[in-house]
Amino acid sequence: MKKSRINIIILYLVIFASFAFSMQLFVPVNDPVYDYLERQATRGYIPEFMNDSRPLQRDEIASWLLIMQNKKNELHRVDRELLTNYIGEYRHELTDNKHPALADTNDYRLGFSSWSNIKDDMHSLFSDRPIEEEKHIYLMEDGDNTLWINADFMVRGEGKNNILRFVDRLGAEAAMQIGDHLSMFVDGYFFHQYLPDDWREPVKEFKGNWFNDHEYEHFATFDRSEAYVNVTGKF
Repeated sequence: MKKSRINIIILYLVIFASFAFSMQLFVPVNDPVYDYLERQATRGYIPEFMNDSRPLQRDEIASWLLIMQNKKNELHRVDRELLTNYIGEYRHELTDNKHPALADTNDYRLGFSSWSNIKDDMHSLFSDRPIEEEKHIYLMEDGDNTLWINADFMVRGEGKNNILRFVDRLGAEAAMQIGDHLSMFVDGYFFHQYLPDDWREPVKEFKGNWFNDHEYEHFATFDRSEAYVNVTGKF
């Protein structure tokens, strides 16, 4: 009974917060969309864009992308393709359309729930078509609420003076937006780096992070996680 009361109290608090404040997800400061918009500002398309105001909210980024969309025909082909990708990424802020992977009658999609979905996701992963919107492992959109979950894996090799080193990243991230009033984000990543004897300095991802101690002399690891609930509005 006590646990049930706690759950009810939490539910009421969430509902109250969702009606009391306007909330939007922030775009991480290392997102490449900032570099794209800064480049267009340098070229004179959006000179008002202030790149030192990071992080911006998603709806703010979307408004700058919409301005660029109206100038699309003036852009170089590569920048037009990048813009198409970003317009798709910020679809939720720009239109009322569902994710293109969702059928008109469905509110959710689980990527590995069918062989058809797996083939479609693999094709999207290796396709370079600018119209492709990211396919999430789990996606739910019902018109008012959105939830998506992703997994991420990366391996990179680097060379210098005939020496090779490797770094990999494994992690997951999730985002939720309830109506126009409640937004949450969480991610977690684990990094490994191979350390050759003659090239011991860390890769860029490791800088500023604490190395985990372990028994393998030629490996360095660290983990990183972030989470926030974004609150904006009049208090």
